[in-house]
Amino acid sequence: MVDGVVTYSSNGNGTINVYNVPLRWDGKKPAGEDFYKNIINNTKLVSVDVGNDEEVKKLIEKNKN
Repeated sequence: MVDGVVTYSSNGNGTINVYNVPLRWDGKKPAGEDFYKNIINNTKLVSVDVGNDEEVKKLIEKNKN
């Protein structure tokens, strides 16, 4: 299994919402409305540090190649 998968959405203000989403969806136990409500209700608000613009640009360029 993969460790470290993060499902998130940005709030556009230096914070993100981190969702506890399962790695795999089991077809044997279809998820009902309560399952999805649990994911939403257990969302964590996380502050994200602002990066150095020049270092971020270097990293992006490095990943393009």
